[in-house]
Amino acid sequence: MNEFENKQNNLNEDSQTGANTVSTTNQEAVFERREVHVNTYNQTPVAESIPGKNKAIASLVLGISACVVPIPFLDLICGIIGILLAIQSKKVGFQAGIRTAGFVVSIVGTVFSVFYTLWWIIVLISVISAPTLFSDIFMYL
Repeated sequence: MNEFENKQNNLNEDSQTGANTVSTTNQEAVFERREVHVNTYNQTPVAESIPGKNKAIASLVLGISACVVPIPFLDLICGIIGILLAIQSKKVGFQAGIRTAGFVVSIVGTVFSVFYTLWWIIVLISVISAPTLFSDIFMYL
């Protein structure tokens, strides 16, 4: 085989494998430049949205707020919504650890908020039903 046939065979093999080649008049393989998008403005590429990820993050945030916020009924509502969002995220198919963490933290926050809300209800009932217990305190103010 001569040199011309070797170059022709290499050119045929490259075209079969999918390499971008162009034959010129002198039968040399010249590779085309592939257009590559250069990020000249230093912008971060937009990631594809993963189904259920936003609900899992919201579940984690609401679970943490259910544990931290000391408002009796608001933390209960946040915990329940956090549990529901974690369940919806699982139904969509998102199985990452953030969903599990949101689910667990929402359950813990809901349990704490149930006890906290019941404690405030008992305190309010006792204050309303027995005003004479606190009348001595208010007399000196």
